[in-house]
Amino acid sequence: MYSAIARSVLAIGLLAGGLVRGEGLAPGVKAIVLPGAPSPAGMDYLAYDPARDRVWVPAGNTGTVEGRIRAVEGFRTEKRHVQRQVHGAERTVGPSSAAVGPDAVYVGNRADATVCAVDAVTLARRGCATLPGAPDGLAYVAPASEVWATVPSKSAIVALDPASLRVEATLSLDGKPEG
Repeated sequence: MYSAIARSVLAIGLLAGGLVRGEGLAPGVKAIVLPGAPSPAGMDYLAYDPARDRVWVPAGNTGTVEGRIRAVEGFRTEKRHVQRQVHGAERTVGPSSAAVGPDAVYVGNRADATVCAVDAVTLARRGCATLPGAPDGLAYVAPASEVWATVPSKSAIVALDPASLRVEATLSLDGKPEG
């Protein structure tokens, strides 16, 4: 049996991905439509903040990150030509990943290759770090007290200090890390 949060995350993911329109959902699953989001909304990685009971939904082509259906606006978006076919040859990119830290949520934005901190309580945007390429996945690594970002275009993982968002280390890889 899935928890209420897991059901909400599943429904948000399916709706934002344009796979369902709230019809034919499993019993107990409630459809949640992202305010103002086109269908399909471009998204990749969701994050759950158990301390504040919030689901973070970076909806890339809207320029917003939905936090418990409260929008954190002002993230840059940009139309990009995509080599592989994804709903056409051109798509709008923007915030696409989130990672929850102790007092901030870190948002990766493909449009301007940044990772920005958002106050986990007030939802106020803090500083941003510009990476050498667009971030894909983010993770807050508690034992190291670092935010890690995969940067596939540079075949690297970048480690950031969560307080200053200063780049602490860059790990070069043979492949193109994602996730």
